[in-house]
Amino acid sequence: MPKNLISIVSIVFCSVGFTHEAFAEKADKYKETKVSGIAGGFDASKNIITFDKIELTRGTLYIRGEKGTDTTIAASKEFPEGGGSTVLTGTATNPVFFRQKRDGGADLWIEGVAQRIEYNKATEVVSFHGNAVIRFLDQQKETRKLEGEFFSYDSPNDFFNMANSTSGKSAQNGGRVTMTVEGAKAKNETKPNKP
Repeated sequence: MPKNLISIVSIVFCSVGFTHEAFAEKADKYKETKVSGIAGGFDASKNIITFDKIELTRGTLYIRGEKGTDTTIAASKEFPEGGGSTVLTGTATNPVFFRQKRDGGADLWIEGVAQRIEYNKATEVVSFHGNAVIRFLDQQKETRKLEGEFFSYDSPNDFFNMANSTSGKSAQNGGRVTMTVEGAKAKNETKPNKP
């Protein structure tokens, strides 16, 4: 971890919201969702597709995992674009990877890893379960980092819920959720020469 990063808050036994000044790429909602893998199967009775080496893309949104399942729900009055969910799982050495561009700048991104990631196609909510690490990048430089067992990211509203257990609920004997923010840059002040 870079030395100029400082830990500013640790949250124990609770789930909290966290907002930012830039939002997830709004245009992603109107892009097609593509889910693919190197092998898989389709259970027509349950409308579930399974994939090995799964990848999901939707505009700038990209998620990949070792295995995954995908369901598609037909359009409804509430979600005219349709919906469904994709659940991706990883391994201890190769967790699920997530990345999405954020509005508000030319090169702002959010990326993260977890043992399991769930993506709701209708609401665009992404949840991270197990050993989750989420990083905010500006020009490829990390500006803040979240670490914990559970995060739920409402990408259209750029809002986070956090918890210290993979269930998404606070556990009395659970660990901590930590946020680290880049430290303030030191000013290069030059002192005038004494006569």
